[in-house]
Amino acid sequence: MIIERQLPNGLELVIKPTSAPVVAIHVWVDVGSIDERPAEAGYCHFLEHMLFKGTSSRTTSEIAGVVEGSGGDMNAFTSFEHTVYHITISNTRWRLANEILADMVLGSVFKPGEFSPEQEVILEEIRRSEDSPDRQLYQGLYSMMYGSAGYGRPVIGYPRTVKACTAASLKKFWKRWYSPSLITLVVCGDVDPGAVEKEVIKRWGKTGNAALRPRRRDAGFDQKIRPSRPTFGA
Repeated sequence: MIIERQLPNGLELVIKPTSAPVVAIHVWVDVGSIDERPAEAGYCHFLEHMLFKGTSSRTTSEIAGVVEGSGGDMNAFTSFEHTVYHITISNTRWRLANEILADMVLGSVFKPGEFSPEQEVILEEIRRSEDSPDRQLYQGLYSMMYGSAGYGRPVIGYPRTVKACTAASLKKFWKRWYSPSLITLVVCGDVDPGAVEKEVIKRWGKTGNAALRPRRRDAGFDQKIRPSRPTFGA
């Protein structure tokens, strides 16, 4: 049985109860690299990194430490069409996982001291990808198929756009796209669906509105050609 709900602010909630003693919570944000403006190439991936770097109530080490200290695992990935954050943890700690994900996605603070080091991390990732024959072949194929926009642009962005990115411009991008109306929260595991729904409303239901859903994408390419979704992890 799959339970689906929509909060008044537009957030979609999907619950799949199972008998497994673990819970996986995924936050699917309906924004990916094809939604970026040319000067924003790589912003989705950069933002994925920054949401692990502190909120108004948790430091970087506290975000990771609380999850790992509870025996959980957390990560994220960016793709052409989505950005996804996820935690897998004991089913007794699902409230904690939900709270942390909501805090990260809706309450990050983009601390200046965290921005520049993470910018260098991403630039190093780009340098490594440029030295990888597999990644160059993959990117060349997509560029041939789709040109310099949409799927033809690397998810991780370009050195020039990542270097030009500022904490202020990234925060503006976050405010534009990270609306609950563009978020789908998926909870799978041994949980009480009623309790999950109440907790999700508590943590996710107080901000945003449903104005952005639905929307159309214009990625600048022939949308009859749709590849499978490749990803670029954090």
